[in-house]
Amino acid sequence: MKDLTKEGNGPGVIFSGFIAAFLESIPDLKSSEDFFRKIMMILTNSTNITLDQQLFRKLRAKDYQYVEQKFTDKLANFYQENNIKNPDLDCSNRPLANWELIAHYLKFYQETLSIFKKCPLILSRAQKFYAFLNFHFQHEEFLLKQISETRMDQKLFENLQEKIFKTSDTKKCKENVSVRIFCYWAALFSLRHKYIFKQSFHLEESLPCLGKKGRLITTNERFIVNTRHKYLTEAGEKSNNAALYKKIRRAQMQDKEYHSRHPQEPLITNKNDVRLIDPDTSTIKKQFQRLKLFSFAKFDDYFLTLERASGKRVFTSCITVIFLNMFTLIQNEMSSRYSKSPAWICDSFQSYLEMQTLVEHRFNQFCNSGAFDWG
Repeated sequence: MKDLTKEGNGPGVIFSGFIAAFLESIPDLKSSEDFFRKIMMILTNSTNITLDQQLFRKLRAKDYQYVEQKFTDKLANFYQENNIKNPDLDCSNRPLANWELIAHYLKFYQETLSIFKKCPLILSRAQKFYAFLNFHFQHEEFLLKQISETRMDQKLFENLQEKIFKTSDTKKCKENVSVRIFCYWAALFSLRHKYIFKQSFHLEESLPCLGKKGRLITTNERFIVNTRHKYLTEAGEKSNNAALYKKIRRAQMQDKEYHSRHPQEPLITNKNDVRLIDPDTSTIKKQFQRLKLFSFAKFDDYFLTLERASGKRVFTSCITVIFLNMFTLIQNEMSSRYSKSPAWICDSFQSYLEMQTLVEHRFNQFCNSGAFDWG
């Protein structure tokens, strides 16, 4: 696995390493390939892009340096062919910084906001949020130019990051700053859900914690425990893994969407069908025992199927899955690569709550004045 906290994951201060971390957090490669293929189709105005091209073979091999350079080349060609001038973007002699890649993803995403034209309030909130995000990009560009012109050393660079992310750790540990950066990204997307769509991001419920004998319970493990609580404990049912597996299996057997993806599976329409009494959960049990990261497909098979069966919206979007995975990857990395204790990891990820407060404070400042204080 790529070291997600290592310098060199792509130029950036606020968004350092975002693209690599984002892709690393999507385990079902078909989804990440399809995501990237659609971006490339937009940039090149061509539908003649297939998954067997070299770009996607490199993506499957997780050669992100090649992918980023190819993306840069395609973007440069797109601007040249369409005679588009962008004085803030010079990609002729360097790879794009992380903020530029994100900004151009969002540029095309923002064009889809027209679907909310019948909901002017949502459209207005979305435009305000993306203006706030763009303010981050502008500051990131300024910082990168400043770093380049002054040849800032590593010590000053780390101090700069600590100031931006309000690091209170007196040891000024690089990994702690890295955790705060990941938490800040998640807080930005949490604000997006909360402000635009009035939905919960649910990530704060799945921060790592200590288990028996001080064992680290990662974000994805915590998410599963919370799922058990939501669908079993709150319903007054027995809450353990075996009961959760049966709950999921019964939901799958009665779910039309699940059946459409797995036509070989039975679709039961009679709630009194005897097959629902004690369904075979051996396959689900094995899958959960091997589960480290959530793929979009498996998340739908397990958790969205439960959601549809319950008739209540609990989980929000694919981006939630990505940040659940991203947090879990970082926690495992801190444990295995940096030998951080479970207690240190749990304490560090509490900074997500601090970053939520910081992001909301900055957003309120931005809404009032069109800018905010970086600290």
